[in-house]
Amino acid sequence: MVLWRWKMLPVRWKMLQSVMSVADAEDTSSVVMASLRSYKEALASNDESVIAEIEAFLKSIEDEKIDIERKVASLTEELSTEKERVLRISADFDNFRKRTERERLSLVTNAQGEVVENLLSVLDNFERAKTQIKTATEGEEKINNSYQNIYKQFMEILGSLGVVPVETTGKPFDPMARYRVGSKFSQVVMNFFENLIKFVLVL
Repeated sequence: MVLWRWKMLPVRWKMLQSVMSVADAEDTSSVVMASLRSYKEALASNDESVIAEIEAFLKSIEDEKIDIERKVASLTEELSTEKERVLRISADFDNFRKRTERERLSLVTNAQGEVVENLLSVLDNFERAKTQIKTATEGEEKINNSYQNIYKQFMEILGSLGVVPVETTGKPFDPMARYRVGSKFSQVVMNFFENLIKFVLVL
């Protein structure tokens, strides 16, 4: 019986080799187990040629395993590097977006501030003209109505720019809440503007 198994061993190994040539990843484990059984039988029968072939095959499996592990480690490292690079790019883009938005808002605010500063001077002229309009005649009444319509539109424009009226009569000047043209006023000018409504730009 032992002699029969010894004679059949080379045949079985050849068959196993043919199976290994078409084995996929799912069959690798079963092929290795079959090879180990054949190796055990070859040792029992002292078939050196089969033993050498199986040992060479098992070594190739081990070498392939080491090579795969090396490739996996390399790919893992590359993936980690790419992940860090993507995170850096994402962070840089986010910072760029925020910085661009801040710069845009700053430009808009500065431009709006310059526009409002110029419009406030025009508003002062409107307020001065308001005190000079007389409505004694029908023609003067028409002029006053036209002025009021223009004044209303002008106030709406200022409102759209964030300008709101602030009552300042009898209150100390607050540079954070009020706008004033110039830094020095004579007593006459101060008295003239005492009852006027000042305006502030809300940024």
